[in-house]
Amino acid sequence: MVLLTIILLGCGPMNDNGLHHNYQQGVSELNVVVLENLPPKKIFQNSDFSIVLQLDNQAAYPVTNGVVNLLGIDSTYYDVHTSSQSFQPLEGRSIISPNGDTIFLDFDASAKELYQNAEKNEQNYFIKVQYDSKMQFSDTICINTDLYNLNNGGCLSESTKSYSGQGAPIAISRVEQITNPGSNKRIEFRFFIENRGSGKILKATLTNSKLGTKEMPCIFQGMALHEFTKVFEPETQQVVLVCSKEISQSESYQTTLSLSFDYVYELSKQERLTLVK
Repeated sequence: MVLLTIILLGCGPMNDNGLHHNYQQGVSELNVVVLENLPPKKIFQNSDFSIVLQLDNQAAYPVTNGVVNLLGIDSTYYDVHTSSQSFQPLEGRSIISPNGDTIFLDFDASAKELYQNAEKNEQNYFIKVQYDSKMQFSDTICINTDLYNLNNGGCLSESTKSYSGQGAPIAISRVEQITNPGSNKRIEFRFFIENRGSGKILKATLTNSKLGTKEMPCIFQGMALHEFTKVFEPETQQVVLVCSKEISQSESYQTTLSLSFDYVYELSKQERLTLVK
């Protein structure tokens, strides 16, 4: 019988650092761990055992639509009662939940007999976890279309800015700002998006893009206009998103640059089973 054994809400004691910590930075993700001795390091013939997984959401965003699959377990030697299991949404780390949510999944199984005079059988299997999540980017930038006046008394724009991440496995690592100071003033932003987690991005969808409070048109490099979902190949886990906006104001000013994404992510771990007499 498949059991969803426990869920732990990350709302333990909070210190001053937790109140001021920005969880939407750096690289964080859903951690998947096989509990010690579950399954046992040595599994005896004709015995029952459990594979117990700990799923710990260390990202800054909720994990939803999660599914775990156990793959590659040889049915000659083992009977896994249920090899696929979905799990409930897990909240990410935040000021009100600094630890994030943790859940344990129990996969019950039975061992069969070894063949003939074999002393043991060792085999690898895979744990695959697929889930949906989100990522948000926000920064305060300078818009300055008067590139030739260095003494205009306003802010100075930066052509390139680098980032450690946004608290997810998918990250905006760099933003390039290109200014067209002509009669039709326009700002172009190039967002370099890449996978920094331990799994693979399956697809990412741009759900929001704004310069200040106004919508900003964007396009994934190499894709058609109005295609907002990028499907990633396993060997190509990065893409450039190009956004642009006409600017009517001549004076330099500071404003907010923000993006939001939904994405589907897959983790894969190789583990080992050993059957003995």
